[in-house]
Amino acid sequence: MNRSAVLLFICPECQWEILHVEEFLLSDKDTNQIVDGRLICGQCKNWYRIENGVVDLLPARIKRLNYERFVLKDIRFAEKYGLTLSPVTESGGSTPLNKTKPLGAFEDVVNYEKDVVNNRFYKALDETAFVDWMKRNLEAGNLVLDVGCGSGRQCVPLAKAGIRTVAMDIDEDMVLLAAKKLDKNSLSSMVDLIVGDGENPPVRNESFNASVHYGVLHHLTEKDTAVFNASCKVIPGGLMYTLDPHKSFVRFIFDFFMKVWQLWVEEASDDPLITEGQINSWMAKGGVYGKTRLSTYVPPHIFLGSLRANVWLLKLTDGVFSRIPGIRNAGGVIIFEGTKAV
Repeated sequence: MNRSAVLLFICPECQWEILHVEEFLLSDKDTNQIVDGRLICGQCKNWYRIENGVVDLLPARIKRLNYERFVLKDIRFAEKYGLTLSPVTESGGSTPLNKTKPLGAFEDVVNYEKDVVNNRFYKALDETAFVDWMKRNLEAGNLVLDVGCGSGRQCVPLAKAGIRTVAMDIDEDMVLLAAKKLDKNSLSSMVDLIVGDGENPPVRNESFNASVHYGVLHHLTEKDTAVFNASCKVIPGGLMYTLDPHKSFVRFIFDFFMKVWQLWVEEASDDPLITEGQINSWMAKGGVYGKTRLSTYVPPHIFLGSLRANVWLLKLTDGVFSRIPGIRNAGGVIIFEGTKAV
């Protein structure tokens, strides 16, 4: 974690904006990078773990839902550094482990990397959807909130473009993999990683040039809340971007192909598919207005070539089918690009 990033964070319990930093271990490559430490709220006095460069800013109400995944890590960290647990952690209890799915996805990291991140279709979609939007709308020095960052699909290309990013996910294993990718590419100083609640990011309001939800909303239960709260973090005139599965009338074709040839397994909420009306309504509540477009009119199974060939195929099929009446509404992916009112 960059020392200066503390100015962007807020206490997830009381929303206080003044957090104090206590450093235990600094990076041997950059002394401005905190490897282990803690953030202490100036109001409620709760503290939050910084471990392996990742800040744990999950609120207690979520930590209590999974003792092994969340609370036990704080207990071990406190023992390691001789700390007294925060009251919210002490009362964590040992709630059964099966209640976290509505809060977001917990994927098998190895399989997720192999089947999703490195899938040929997704690599082409990343290039034609997100990277294209990034190049058209952002510039070096901008500050972006990447909600549901996973293992770094968005924050790595953002960092390579010189764009500062606060990237967060509820799955610490995913975030730690993102940290390894950033370190490998000497990009750690460009990204601050948080374990946090995607429906209520623990960062200051009106602090970011843009907010990104890339393949995230379909994991969340309160999608409208997630969009509204993210819009609050963006400055007036700032940008909002989302990409998720579309509630297409031919979705059954995709489902059939996945039953015959399953490319990936991905956790999602009970209502994962999103319509144009829904995303526009959610954005409007946060004062964000823009446009939607659809992508992916053919099964992802046919993307078998090189990245260049697959990008060409995706652009070609999107360009053709999006112009055909009746078919133009059949895209499997819905993308929103908008701007927050000034």
